[in-house]
Amino acid sequence: MIADNPGEYAVINSGKEPLGYIDQWNTENDPIGITSRGAGVGSITWQEGKYYRGNLNYSASIKEGSNIEIKYLLHLLLYMQSSIHTLCTFDGIPALNASSLKQLQIPIPSPSNPSKSLAIQAEIVRILDTFTELTTELTNELDARKKQYNHYRDQLLTFEVGDVEWKHLEDLLVDKFWIMPATPKFNEDEVIPYITSKNVGGGNIHFDKIKFFSRDDYRRLSKNRPILAGDFLISMIGTIGEVARVKNLT
Repeated sequence: MIADNPGEYAVINSGKEPLGYIDQWNTENDPIGITSRGAGVGSITWQEGKYYRGNLNYSASIKEGSNIEIKYLLHLLLYMQSSIHTLCTFDGIPALNASSLKQLQIPIPSPSNPSKSLAIQAEIVRILDTFTELTTELTNELDARKKQYNHYRDQLLTFEVGDVEWKHLEDLLVDKFWIMPATPKFNEDEVIPYITSKNVGGGNIHFDKIKFFSRDDYRRLSKNRPILAGDFLISMIGTIGEVARVKNLT
């Protein structure tokens, strides 16, 4: 359908982004959608103006007289994304039942005073939209800096034959390769982080979703090959070849 009818109208269906663009539309000024099936089930979509809504995208059209601002509802649904996901089923093809979605509770400030309610909603939208714009600017700036970094890295670290002396890595590093003799006993109240290949990437150690073990276990297991500040870690199992540098011992 998309390939046969190219045009200017976005096709919004089971994903967060448009599937493509065609020459016909079936929805106008009804921007909020919620995906109903597939890998992106329960995702919130936003498409302004005219577009083509597929049958795997629920419409979130506001009833007349509901006294709710459209962008306020958008921010709420994005905030409640995890609650929406709990309504989905994942046995077989992931799906979100419309009857379950309709039971989602939406908070309305000052419900007895519609004018005040809409004013509060508008202020919430103003603040959140401001931060959204700032986040977009920072993301674009970060992407530009990454491209700039990659450009200069490639220029600065590309050498002509004869300009440098090439050495094997083993000639430059102290080999601390070892396999842990036993898995330590984990305890969330302990202080030593247990690093696996999942925590290594992009030159850094990532400490989210990490387990901890005791100082005594650390001293016992690493007495022959302690990890020191400045050491490099290279993942060898799972996500292979990722590198991180130990910046400090805290």
